[in-house]
Amino acid sequence: MMRYFAAKGTQLGYTIFLLLLLACPSHAGEWTKADTAREVAYLALHVVDWNQTLYIVDHPREFHECNPILGSHPSRGEVNGYFIATGLLHPLVSYGLKKYAPPGWSEAWQYITIGVELGITAHNASVGIGFGW
Repeated sequence: MMRYFAAKGTQLGYTIFLLLLLACPSHAGEWTKADTAREVAYLALHVVDWNQTLYIVDHPREFHECNPILGSHPSRGEVNGYFIATGLLHPLVSYGLKKYAPPGWSEAWQYITIGVELGITAHNASVGIGFGW
């Protein structure tokens, strides 16, 4: 029962944060070619991570997933759903930050998430998980 309320509290917190973010004065940053290049870089790494995660699913005796959202041994459907959802959400968050947040937030979000994906895919490669093709 406690988990239910903790999860609801977290959802409420995120909802309030997003509403406050949308209520901020608009800085109306224009989307640039550099924004697109960063988004393409992120999504390319995201696809590599997706393929590596599917490899982990196919080799459960050798590997386990470290993403706490997916759990140690997710199904292919769970992996596909997660990566489709996050792949669609990332550009939306990037654009929303560019449009409504203070200058630089979108770029920071993109650079941080590119770094995270780069670290994950490099780690996976270092333990013998290929790039998925």
